[in-house]
Amino acid sequence: MPDQPTSEIRPFEDHDLKELRLLFGMSAMETLGVANNKAYGHPMVLAIWIALSSIFVQYLGWWPRLEFGFIGYLAPFPGFAVIAVPILFAVDWHHRPFFEKEIRRFLSREDILYLTQYYSSLHAPHSRFLVLVWSKRPIGYIAVDAAAPDDDLSNLEDEERLPSPDDSVNKKAVNGDTPEAIKEREKAIDVLRAKMTERMKKVKSKPPPDYAVIRHYHVDRVYVSTGVQFDLLRKALKDVFSLAPSLPTPTSTSSSKKGKAKGRKGETDAGDGGASAVTVNKVFIRISSLESGREQVFRELGFVPSKTRAPEGTAGTFLSFETRSLTGEVWTWFEIDRARWEQEKEVEK
Repeated sequence: MPDQPTSEIRPFEDHDLKELRLLFGMSAMETLGVANNKAYGHPMVLAIWIALSSIFVQYLGWWPRLEFGFIGYLAPFPGFAVIAVPILFAVDWHHRPFFEKEIRRFLSREDILYLTQYYSSLHAPHSRFLVLVWSKRPIGYIAVDAAAPDDDLSNLEDEERLPSPDDSVNKKAVNGDTPEAIKEREKAIDVLRAKMTERMKKVKSKPPPDYAVIRHYHVDRVYVSTGVQFDLLRKALKDVFSLAPSLPTPTSTSSSKKGKAKGRKGETDAGDGGASAVTVNKVFIRISSLESGREQVFRELGFVPSKTRAPEGTAGTFLSFETRSLTGEVWTWFEIDRARWEQEKEVEK
C-alpha cells in the first residue's frame, strides 16, 4: 500500500526556495484573475460591450428575424460574442503588466532575497517564515515580521537604475544582458544589502515592538479544500503568542557591564534598564479587496478590521486606469490580539 500523503509545517530551509518562488508567482496570478473577473462585471465595461455589440449587429443586420421562428432570436448572439473577445483581451492586457511588475518587485524584496537572515530569531524571536509542506513539497508559506513591522521594505526593482531605452541604448541593456546593466544591478544589490544591514542595526538599538505583521501568506488553491490553510495560520499565531522571551533593552547591555557585581549572566538592577519581558500582543495583516478568499480565512480565525490603521486605496464607480485593477482596490488592515486569540482557542476546544 502506498504511503499516505503527510503534511508538516516547519521553518524555511534553503532547498525550499525553488518551489516557493513558484508559489510567489501563483499568488500574484490568482489576484490577476480576480481583478479581471471584477472588471468583466463592472457596469461601465458591460455598457461598452453592449454598445459596441449593438453597433456591430446593426451594421451586419443580425437583429432577430421573426420569419425564422425561435431560431431567429439567436441571430445577434454571434455578434455579441465576437465583440466580447477583444474586450476580455483588453482587460487582461491592461492588468497583466501591473501584476508582472509586482512579481518582479516581490521576488527582489530584501526580505525575500535574504530570507533566512531577515526572519532570523536573532533579530526578533517572534519573527519567522514557516513553510507548509505536503508530501515533501512546499504548498504554502507564512511570514511574520516582528523586527521591523512598520517599515516599507526595499526591492531591487526600485533600487536598480537601468539605462533608459530613449538614451541610445539597445534593448539588451534594458533587459540586463550587457556589462553596463549588470554593473547597475550589482550596485543595486549592494545598496539593498546595506539598507537591510542598517535596518537590522536600528532594530537592535531600540526596544522591540509588542506587535507583529504578517507580510506574506499563501496556500496553493488546490489544497484549500483540505483546510490546511487554517493549520498554517494557527501554527504561526500559536508560535507568536506563546513565545514570551526576556530580551534586554538597548540600555541593558551597557548597564550589565556596570552591574556585574549585582548578579551573574548580565543581571541588572531594574533601575538600570534591565531585561524586559517582550511579548507580542497583537498581529496585523493587510488584505486587498482582490483577496476575498484570504480575508475569509483570517476572519474565521478571529481577525477583525483594525480600528487603528485606516484602509488604503479606492474602489469607485468609474474605471481606474492608473492602478493594477480597473475597478479600484482597497487595502484593509485586519488584526487579532492575544485576548481574542485565547478566546478562539477555547472555542475550538
